[in-house]
Amino acid sequence: MVCVADPAALKAGIRIGQTLAQARALVPDLHVEDEDRPALVKAQQALSNWCQFLSPLSAPDGEDGIWIDSSGCDHLHGGERPMAGTLRDQLRARGYHARIGLADTAGAAHALARYGNGACDGPVIAPCGRHQERLDPLPVQALRLDKSVCLSLHKLGLHDIGTLRRAPRAPLARRFGTTALLRLDQAMGLQAEPINPVFPVEAIQHRETFVEPIGTAEAIATVIARLVAGIVPQLDQRGRGARQLDLFCERVDEAVQALRVGTSTPVRAEAPLIKLLCDQIETIQPGFGIEATRLVVSQDEHLRDGQTESLSASEDRDGDLSGFIDHVRNRYGAQSVTRLAHVATHIPERSQRQLTPDTVPRDQRLETWPDCPWPRPTRLFDPVRPIRTMSLLPDHTPEAFSWNRKRYRIVRSDGPERLHGEWWHSADEFCTARDYWHVETEEGEHFWLFRKGADDFKGSGDGAWFLHGIF
Repeated sequence: MVCVADPAALKAGIRIGQTLAQARALVPDLHVEDEDRPALVKAQQALSNWCQFLSPLSAPDGEDGIWIDSSGCDHLHGGERPMAGTLRDQLRARGYHARIGLADTAGAAHALARYGNGACDGPVIAPCGRHQERLDPLPVQALRLDKSVCLSLHKLGLHDIGTLRRAPRAPLARRFGTTALLRLDQAMGLQAEPINPVFPVEAIQHRETFVEPIGTAEAIATVIARLVAGIVPQLDQRGRGARQLDLFCERVDEAVQALRVGTSTPVRAEAPLIKLLCDQIETIQPGFGIEATRLVVSQDEHLRDGQTESLSASEDRDGDLSGFIDHVRNRYGAQSVTRLAHVATHIPERSQRQLTPDTVPRDQRLETWPDCPWPRPTRLFDPVRPIRTMSLLPDHTPEAFSWNRKRYRIVRSDGPERLHGEWWHSADEFCTARDYWHVETEEGEHFWLFRKGADDFKGSGDGAWFLHGIF
């Protein structure tokens, strides 16, 4: 039996479910490999573990899918659609082509991924609270029902989920049992369907169970301290420091609440780890109570000899911002804190770029560009502000200029400083030039003006004046 076929085989007319004899009748020189079920299960498990870069909760879905509970994680990736795009691109880079569905429930996401549209790699996203209208036109096969049940439903005229949802429930329960209605209710969000997440065997982790369920913030904070105390000795034994931790709270209704925190530097001290986790307690929804918790170190790094704690553990260390950075990034997202890095260019608006605090530029030469001997303003405008100038001659320093409905009279000036376009970036910049002036007004204000183009360099600009910065 044909279990899987590549695009070339499908194009030749081979279909999944055909017997091997029928497939070879269509393509005599067909290349066939025996299915290795244990290897496929192992690969699916490994891919499920890899998907934890997106969310701490992931688990295999059937034989050909993976569930990812991304609740509370989409803002870390710029929103739901960018998050789905990131997942698609990462899977494609690893050689996989995936159909991605995003919905409020696991059953709805399963249905949208497999039956939402016919385009491979196209994420299908059901807006929050509107998964029902996206599920109604889909076939009943999307509810993960047996083929025999689907055939029986078709005979009754129940071809899509919407028709099944509006049908009387009592006759359906008598004829098909509770399975069909259970799958329908799970997809609609009327019945809980918890995901049992997978945990890497080699990961550093510690689990705590309770005689009575807990639900208060104080009790959760106490448990967090015990969990951290359980993983620190393991980190110490391996000489590692935590960079990312996942806290799983197993509720009495079998649902799992998860939160993720990260650090800008490897951390092995208890105090900063406890603080980062406790700052996120307000995001945990204990429901009717939490009966077990698990803390997993999902990312760790080697700790240098003699480094026993992160700088963030030292609250009184002057100039240390790692604790502040960790707090802000965990609360508002990884992209909420950036730093400025120098760029090898003499075009002012390109001289810096934003990087995350722990990003190392691929080319270190970008941060070793020689300093400019001329003063640069402390504030640059982006985009530049057009101004109107008055001068005795076109190539002379302006006597005055008007900006933002105000007239400024210039009493001193220094210039011009000529900057040519960087022709190695694009052909459009080959003939461009700017002449910059540092001017002082009669009120003592200092501005950085430039003229687009130069008189002795024809075709370099139209001669318009702009305000680029303020000293």
